[in-house]
Amino acid sequence: MDETQKFKIRKNYTILLNNLQVEDFCDNLFSKHVIEFDDIQRVRAEVTDRDKAKRLIDILLTTKGSFNPFLEELKLSRYDLYEIVEKTDVEKELKKEKQNISRFLRSAIRRRFMFSFGMTVTESDAMFVIGHEYWRDGRGELPKDISYRLFEAIPKAFKEGTVKRISTVQNGQTIWMYTNIELTPSENSERDIEYEEIDLEESTDTGEQNQLHDLDTSKLKLMLAPYFQREGIDEKYLAVFDKEKIDGEVFASGKKNTGLCSWPENDFQREIDELFAEMPFGDRWKFKRIVGTIFNEHQRKSSKSSTIITIPRRFNKAAKEKFYTNGSIFRIQEFNESSDLTEPIHIFRQNSDQVDFSLPKSIAMESAKFACACLTNRRNGTIHFGVSQIVGSREGKVVGLPIAVPDFMQIFHDEIKRCFYKDQLDIVLQCLRPPELIRVTKIPKKETRPLYVVEIDVVPTYETTHSDTFYVKDNRSKGDSVGAIYTFLKSELIVLQKDQLRKYMEEKICIARKRKTEEFLIKQRKSGRYHESTEY
Repeated sequence: MDETQKFKIRKNYTILLNNLQVEDFCDNLFSKHVIEFDDIQRVRAEVTDRDKAKRLIDILLTTKGSFNPFLEELKLSRYDLYEIVEKTDVEKELKKEKQNISRFLRSAIRRRFMFSFGMTVTESDAMFVIGHEYWRDGRGELPKDISYRLFEAIPKAFKEGTVKRISTVQNGQTIWMYTNIELTPSENSERDIEYEEIDLEESTDTGEQNQLHDLDTSKLKLMLAPYFQREGIDEKYLAVFDKEKIDGEVFASGKKNTGLCSWPENDFQREIDELFAEMPFGDRWKFKRIVGTIFNEHQRKSSKSSTIITIPRRFNKAAKEKFYTNGSIFRIQEFNESSDLTEPIHIFRQNSDQVDFSLPKSIAMESAKFACACLTNRRNGTIHFGVSQIVGSREGKVVGLPIAVPDFMQIFHDEIKRCFYKDQLDIVLQCLRPPELIRVTKIPKKETRPLYVVEIDVVPTYETTHSDTFYVKDNRSKGDSVGAIYTFLKSELIVLQKDQLRKYMEEKICIARKRKTEEFLIKQRKSGRYHESTEY
C-alpha cells in the first residue's frame, strides 16, 4: 500500500475492527496470492472476531498491492464499509505526517552530521544513521520513501551551497554521497574514557563499613544517586544529607554508634521516617530497601577479596559515557520477577562460545526471543550480553564480548527484521530499543580487541502493543509454518505449546489491561495526583 491507502485504512481502523468478519476474507485473499498461508494461521489463532480483524488488517497494511484486493472483498461483503473507506479524505493526515518527518530529519541531521570541508558521507551511510536515530527515538522502522526527503534536508541543514549531493561510479555502480560533511561521534563510538574506580577492599568482615566511614557527604550522595535513579526516587531528597550533615561515618554508625545494620528493624525504620518525612511512603520503603541492600552486600563479601560493584546503566536510557569494569559484579539479580510489569527483569548471557563472525547473529536471535517474551508478558526487560551468571548466585559478572561496532549494528538490525513478520516489525522496533554497547575497562593484556557489554531494552507500552500477539519467525520454514510465541520460565526463554498457547490467547487482553493500568498509575504519581485509593 502507498501512504494514501494506508491512511485511508488507519483513519477507519476502529470501524473496520468492530464490524468485519474476516474468515472468508482470508481464504479469498490467499487464493489471490495477496497473503501467505502462515498469515491465515496467525489470523485464525486469535480468539475474538475483533482480534482476527486486527491481525488481518495489520498484515494487509504491510503487504504490497493489497489495498485494491481488500476493497474488492469489502465491496462484495460490506458495501457500507467499502464506501466509507473509498470516500475517506486523508490530505490533512498526509500533510501532518510529512511535517513530522521533516522535523525529525532536521533534528537527526543536527545531532549526527557536522560541516567538515573536504569530507564526504555516502547516502547509504547517511540513511543507516538516520534510520538508527529514528529507531532510537522509539519510532520503529524508517519509512521506505524517506530517501528523497533526505537529499533535500541535508543540504538545507547547512549554509547554502556548502553541502552538495554528488555521484560517482565505483565498480560499475553509481554511488551517491554528500560533500563537506562528516558524522559526529555517537554514544557507542570508540573513545578514551576518563574515570575513577572505587575498589571495595575488605580486610575484615566490617572492612566495607570502614570504607563507608571514609566517605564525605558528597561521595555518599554520589554512591546513592544511581539507586535513587533506578528506583525512581527524586534525587532532591539527597539534600537531606547536606542539611543534616550525614557523611559516611554517620551513615554507617547511626545515632547510637552501634552500627546501622545492627539496629532493631523498628528503630531503623523510625530513623528513616524522621529524616525523610516529606518523602512519599512508597519511596521511603524503597530507600529502606536500598540501605538494607548496601549493608547486606557489604556483610556477605569475602573477608580477603577485592570486589568492584557495578551499577548498571539506567533502564531505557542511552549509555553515553557509561563503562563497566572487567570482573565487576552487577548490582542487580537475574530474573528478579516483580508483579509490577514496568519493573524491568534482567537476563544475563555470556556468549563466549561464539566465534566473532557468528556473534552478532547469535545476539540478535536471542534478543528477538527475549523481546518476544517481554511482549508476550507486556513486561519491561533488559538482556545483557557479555555478563556471566555467578555459580550459586543470581548475580552477574562482567566479562565482555569482542564487538566490531559499525558492522554489529547493521547485522543486528538486519537479523531482527528477519526474525519478525513484516506486519509486526514496526511495533517491535518501537518497543525493542537499539543495542547499547558499553565499553569494558581493565581487560586482560592478552585480549587485544576492545570488549563490550551489549544491552538491549524492551519497553512494551500499551499504546504500542494493545492486545496484539507477537511471533518470532522460523526462518528455516517455507512459509507454511506459523512462528513461535516466547515466554519466560525463570531465566530461560521457552515457546508456548498448545494448551499454554490457547490459555494465553484467552488471557492476553487481561495482561494488556494490567499494563495499561500500571502505566496510568505511573503518570498519576508523576503528576502528583495519585492516591492509594485510585482506581482505573
